[in-house]
Amino acid sequence: MKTKFLIIAPSGAGKDTIAYKLADVFDLKVLKSYTTRPRRFPEEDNHIFIDNDTAHFIKMNEVIIAHTEIGEYEYFCTLPQFLDADIYIIDPIGIEYLENNKHLFTDIRIVKIYIKTDFQIRQQRALAHRKDNQQVYQSRTKAEYVQFDYFLRNERFDWVVNNNVFEDCWHVISAIFELYI
Repeated sequence: MKTKFLIIAPSGAGKDTIAYKLADVFDLKVLKSYTTRPRRFPEEDNHIFIDNDTAHFIKMNEVIIAHTEIGEYEYFCTLPQFLDADIYIIDPIGIEYLENNKHLFTDIRIVKIYIKTDFQIRQQRALAHRKDNQQVYQSRTKAEYVQFDYFLRNERFDWVVNNNVFEDCWHVISAIFELYI
């Protein structure tokens, strides 16, 4: 049975760093979802950046299996994108949407990994590495709070990995991947 790994965490937890290192080490593919948000920096390429009109066109002509809105921006993926990838960075609302479409991919095992990182560390990473400003980061974390609170209280994950120290996180998450690959 094919396995798809879902990486879930609030902003600044290190999702992209973890996902792309896993992809490199295990020769896997990370799904690049569509988003209507602008790039944070010119060379950012962890999503497919589109405008609202293009998003509307894709949603009208493709099977969308995961969708979420954070603030004023949309994030979504199509069924072919999902089937072609191994790792998907997704938020709790996107997971709920994906689970409602599970009938479209019944032969795939889903492994949900929550990346736990202390708030101060997440904030420091977002401000230093992603070049977010304090107001942007606070606005985003506020928008994420409710969905992550529900997700965590209901334990809607298979694994929890702490990423306060990347080397410790890597040791654990690579062992998890080895169980399934």
